Amino acid sequence: MTRTPPPIRASARALLVALAVCFALPLAAQSAGTAPAAGAAVGAPIPWESLSEADRAALLEPIRERWERATPEQQQRYLERAHFWASLTPEQKQQARRGMRRWADTDPETRARQLETWRRLRDDQRNQRPGHDTRSDHFDRPRDPLQQR
Repeated sequence: MTRTPPPIRASARALLVALAVCFALPLAAQSAGTAPAAGAAVGAPIPWESLSEADRAALLEPIRERWERATPEQQQRYLERAHFWASLTPEQKQQARRGMRRWADTDPETRARQLETWRRLRDDQRNQRPGHDTRSDHFDRPRDPLQQR
């Protein structure tokens, strides 16, 4: 029996679209007979500053659309995550990317077991805290980043 992968969340889709655009821009520039960026070798990173306004707008369009559809609470969470990400060192960002890749490559059964273990550990720690209020538990629920909301 063939397993179908879980549906990709909207945020993952937006990220995939942005990445596809990132990879498509150099190819489109080459097919148009222009270099990907002034002085950049093919395959070399393209600095943000070297992108035209049109290229920057094309890259950010999926994020803008998502921002406009978001609730104020979601927008606040996006900003908090962006600020947190900006505060990380390059090594921490690389470690986070490896973890996200490893999680995405994990089969659904293993992922479910890991989420259950995480919940159990979280609940054990929470129950040991004095004055624990169970009404706020729904805010701490782990979310499977690959699960459709």
